[in-house]
Amino acid sequence: MNFQERASFYQNLYTGIKLGLTLQQILDARVLSDGSDIVQDEIKSQPDKGGSIARVFRQEGLITAWEEELITIGETTGRLESVLERLDTYCSAEAIIFTQIKSRLVYPFLILLFAIILLPLPALFSGSLPMMGYGLQVGISLLVIRLLFQSLLVKPLEKAVIGAFNS
Repeated sequence: MNFQERASFYQNLYTGIKLGLTLQQILDARVLSDGSDIVQDEIKSQPDKGGSIARVFRQEGLITAWEEELITIGETTGRLESVLERLDTYCSAEAIIFTQIKSRLVYPFLILLFAIILLPLPALFSGSLPMMGYGLQVGISLLVIRLLFQSLLVKPLEKAVIGAFNS
């Protein structure tokens, strides 16, 4: 799940628990963003089997290991509402920060895109760069930018989330 989907997921879970809905009722309302019936059915069947809902969320790839630990603690101590509230608050703030960072990167990205596409055009028109070479150069450059964005921005933010609940 991306930042926004995770924030929405926790917000829906927290709101439902706060309103006094059972987990079954929340799941019947389709809070999961992927809409997968198999995932929904597996999660719904867990309370009947006596399993932890946090474990199922983790097995289905909806939450990370540290989120599973927090939700398990909330389940066992009876403070699931406060744990979900904290996760909702944190994930919502994280989504806002990530959106702000992305919006601040629009102008530099457009300049970079402009340079990648337009700078090789004189060589293309003069005949010193074949069309296939131009397409390959632009494609590789865009791929490198995408990989850099993922490795320098998205992955560090995802790895830093565990620090939010550590003192």
